[in-house]
Amino acid sequence: MKKIITVTVGICALNEEKGIQTVIKSVLSQVGDNFRLKKIHVISDGSSDRTVERVLAIKDKRIVLVQGKTRLGMNTRLNQIFNQLTTDVLVKLDADILPSSPHLIARLVAPFSDPKVAFISGKLIAVPPSSFIEKAINSGRYVWDKIRTNAATKNKVYCCAGPVYALSQSFAKISQFPKDVWADIGYLYFNAISHDLKFHYVPSAQVWIHPPTTLSDHINQITRYDGESKPLYKYFSKDMLDMAYTIPIHQIIKFKFMALAKYPLHTLSLLLINAYAKYLYKGKTSNIRSNWDMITSSKKTHRSHH
Repeated sequence: MKKIITVTVGICALNEEKGIQTVIKSVLSQVGDNFRLKKIHVISDGSSDRTVERVLAIKDKRIVLVQGKTRLGMNTRLNQIFNQLTTDVLVKLDADILPSSPHLIARLVAPFSDPKVAFISGKLIAVPPSSFIEKAINSGRYVWDKIRTNAATKNKVYCCAGPVYALSQSFAKISQFPKDVWADIGYLYFNAISHDLKFHYVPSAQVWIHPPTTLSDHINQITRYDGESKPLYKYFSKDMLDMAYTIPIHQIIKFKFMALAKYPLHTLSLLLINAYAKYLYKGKTSNIRSNWDMITSSKKTHRSHH
């Protein structure tokens, strides 16, 4: 008989009153014959808005809400979810995404039929851009999507998507985040590889996201991304990390030229913005903490699709 995978969906929320109900309702409407949704574990990480009130308004016995009074950071909250996991699989979703299909969970957990698979990532798809900065950021996403689908980097660390991933129960139990690590997907990827377990990328398991719509939020985000790998060198082999993070320079040049040809003005603008951001924050990424400044301009996914 086909094994039915039991699933907990984990959501960490900080001031997500605008979208939290939409995410939870979309999870409750997921369908598939390969899984059974047992719990939606929501942790409010010190929210000061109506996030808790919005969650409590949805009446379903599978929803378990933890009302954190202070902000501890997403990774600390994820550690709590990992510790309390009793189902076969944890599906972690950000509170500001929107599944593109009612089959998201079914597609995401399917590779767990292989017992060596411990960590699975879905794919992010950006809502159509409207402003100039959104279109510029979209040109950067075009480059990274090319890198992710390239044979040399497929199923590598760059295919990990923080807003949508899944862990087996056994892997979650050995994946407590250290306090100085804020890159959850990077840590999980290398933890799986170092335990001789498999990572799997499922591009059909897609969620909508809204990129930052302001220049300051974009700079904040890429600065965090640029520095997130540094703490990992304390916990994993330098050779392993260097190999995983290295992208052949000819690929980067090729894909950036493709972006320039497709989106010339927006790509050039993004290159200049990113270069300025690296100059501005050079050497300062060591001060980034797991409870980084919240990016608010990306909290528009739900409004854009309703």
